[in-house]
Formats: sequence, C-alpha cells, structure tokens
Amino acid sequence: MKDVDYEKIDRYLEGKMSTEESQDFEEKLKADEALADALALQTDLLKGIALFGDQQLRENIQQAERKVTSGETLEKQPKTRIISLFSTRNLAIAASFLILIVAGYFLLRPSNQPGRLYANYFEMDQTTLENELENLSLLGMGIADRERRDQLKAGLDLVQAAEYDEATTALQDHLKIYPQDEAAIYFLGLSLMQINSFEEAINVLAPFEANKESDYHEDALWFQALSWLQMKDGTDNAIRLLQQIAEGSGSNSSMAATLLEELNANK
Repeated sequence: MKDVDYEKIDRYLEGKMSTEESQDFEEKLKADEALADALALQTDLLKGIALFGDQQLRENIQQAERKVTSGETLEKQPKTRIISLFSTRNLAIAASFLILIVAGYFLLRPSNQPGRLYANYFEMDQTTLENELENLSLLGMGIADRERRDQLKAGLDLVQAAEYDEATTALQDHLKIYPQDEAAIYFLGLSLMQINSFEEAINVLAPFEANKESDYHEDALWFQALSWLQMKDGTDNAIRLLQQIAEGSGSNSSMAATLLEELNANK
C-alpha cells in the first residue's frame, strides 16, 4: 500500500501551506485516490477530536491510523486475499466509526481530572484582547506614549494571530521597557499558558492577586487557577483561587463555582 504523507495533510488542513504548495497538493488529490481518502479520514479525525480537545488522543489515533493504512494490523491474517476486500476508503470509513465510538466514550465519561478540566475551561480572553486592540487602534498618532502603545499593539497582534511563541518574546521585550504595563503582563501570562509554560504563567499573573483595583484582577485569578490545574499537586492552590472568584460577583464567579464542584467531587 502506498505511503501517505500525514504531516503534509496536517499542514494542508491547518492552513500552513503556501498558496503554491496548497494548489500543488490539491492537484495531487485529484489524481491520487489514496491521498484523497487519507485527507477525508484526517478531516473526520479532527472533527471528532474537536469535540473534546484531547491532543494525546489525537496522537494515539494518528499512530493507529498509520498502522491500519500501512497494513501492519493485517499482517497476521492467514489469507492475503482478505486485504484486497478492504480498500483504503473502507478502512477510512471503519476508522471513522471507531473515532465516533472513542469520542462518545470521552464525552460521556465523567470529566473530573484536573488536566481534563483545564482543557474544558481554558479559553483565550478574546473579548478583552479585541477591546485592547480596538482602543490602541483608535488613538491618534500624536499621543505622548505612542512608542509604548505601538509596541504593545505589536505584541497583542501576535496573540490574536495565535503566534504565542512570538507573542511571548514580544511582550517580554516590551515589559523590559514598560514593566508596569498591565495589559502586556496579562496577555503574556495567557500566551505562556498557550505554550504550556504554566509555572511561568502563574508567576507572571501572581501580582494581580493582591491588586484588587486592577481591571485584570479577577480574570488573572481565573487563569492562575487554571494554570495550577496543570501543575503537579497544584489542585489545592487552584481551589483557593477559585473560592475567591466564586465568592465575588465578577463574570467568572459562576464558572468558578461549577469548577469547584467538579474538583471537590474528584477528591
């Protein structure tokens, strides 16, 4: 069976190909049925995974998929003619059913592990990000702190583009010059979470806990709590912060109370 370049398929689905490379790939799809079948299967995989966002499951399924499509799991069949009964398309359909079963299992089983709870609750603060960028765009060119705002906007643009490694670097550089810029501190913390630097994110966001006058106070507590869920033995710290949020009247109080119930149920 012909080998399929799954890395190239992933790049195509994630929009990481250049226009020329994408057009070339689409031409190959027309002529290569195996490649087209693999693309259809990978699309189904991503749809299933999107339901519960489990990256480790995605990797496990992809490994199993490669084995199936390469014929590894069929090597021990007593009659090689059996293989001919299964086209790549049939394998793709069978794998799709398997994905639905696995997805259903993860959706229906209790989701009470701290790491999985993090995946269920973490979401980039797009509303605040868009508001910050809009405010920066509306300000005139002659403002006194134009350089600071231009640098901040450049960093936040990278956050909005989901270029989190670059955003982290840009915001860290910005804070070397303007260490009190709360917007930069807040979105640096969130960017660090996106690249799985949870301990650093906790340290970056920590000053907001004591600064109750900050506009970022409650949201920073929320993201700190979520970061603690990703730390070994961090659940108690997460609960402590969530209790503070739940006892308040902010926008995250209801979610904090629900998450607390799930965490306490797991104790």
